[in-house]
Amino acid sequence: MPRPLKSDFAERIRAMVDLYETRKEAMAAADVSRPQLDRYMRGASKISLNVAARLAGPVGISLDWLASGAGRQFLDNEAGDRAQQKSLVTDQIDRFLTDGKLTLSRARKWDLARGILNSKPDQEGTSTDEVDLEPYLDFIRAAARRKR
Repeated sequence: MPRPLKSDFAERIRAMVDLYETRKEAMAAADVSRPQLDRYMRGASKISLNVAARLAGPVGISLDWLASGAGRQFLDNEAGDRAQQKSLVTDQIDRFLTDGKLTLSRARKWDLARGILNSKPDQEGTSTDEVDLEPYLDFIRAAARRKR
């Protein structure tokens, strides 16, 4: 049975907020409190177009995608490219960790993804293909095994 649209929309809000490095950053961009941001992500409160636009812009999310789930998730601009690359690398890190039965916090995965992307010399015009994580696997594994 398909999930209600409200749930799908809340999932898109959450996916957008997850592109921010911290909830505090997302709250500042949206100019809302933590409880209000949480209500948007749960689908317990309607988000205004102004707030959605303030959240979407810095992370390059398409408002069309946010509203409907159709079309391209990321805008074809620098913010969209950066967010898409970071999202792809984080997904790759997730898969690696899952395969190795390892875990890391969301914030630590974002830190690793940022570090990997910053270490790549050809950032201009990079594609949306997967990044070769091979040179970073030992570092990722060590980060996951370190007790925090």
